[in-house]
Amino acid sequence: MNGEFYAKVLATTDGSALELLRDQLVKEVCAAHVNWQTRAEVYQKIQVINERLMQLDALAEGRDQSREL
Repeated sequence: MNGEFYAKVLATTDGSALELLRDQLVKEVCAAHVNWQTRAEVYQKIQVINERLMQLDALAEGRDQSREL
């Protein structure tokens, strides 16, 4: 996978932007002309995005809990 893509995803803190990127990749992978190798690479990118979204959710949840204290 492209290290530049990975760094971009990790640097992004806007969940909406990540969701938009993920949706664009899903559309790309669904295209009939996409071969299996490319499809697998796109799935890996989607997984990285999903993991980052989970990290951001966990961070936001942690901040919300600290406000309750």
